[in-house]
Amino acid sequence: MISNRTYSLCCQKFFQFLGHYFKVLQSLTQRVPESALQRWEDVVNDLQGEAARLQQLGLEKGTRMQETLEVMQLVCLQSENEIVIIIKRELWIYLELSASLKNAKLSEHIGFSLK
Repeated sequence: MISNRTYSLCCQKFFQFLGHYFKVLQSLTQRVPESALQRWEDVVNDLQGEAARLQQLGLEKGTRMQETLEVMQLVCLQSENEIVIIIKRELWIYLELSASLKNAKLSEHIGFSLK
């Protein structure tokens, strides 16, 4: 069994607890003044407008970045093709010169030209 003092203390704490949360509930349920609601609406509208503006800017920047990437890929591809063409041309020139040199050495060795 609990003593009267313990029971009394428990009841006192319980009712203090209830009193505290009742005050909180009252403050939350009080009507907010119309002017405060209007200010809050204005703030929310401004923030929504700013969010939409930033979203549009982000979309535009992302689009420009994508276009830049595509152009850079095209430039790189063209540069690679140009490099391949130059290397093939240089290789062809080297092979022609090498063949000519072999012919020249062979003709020196044999005494006539194979042309």
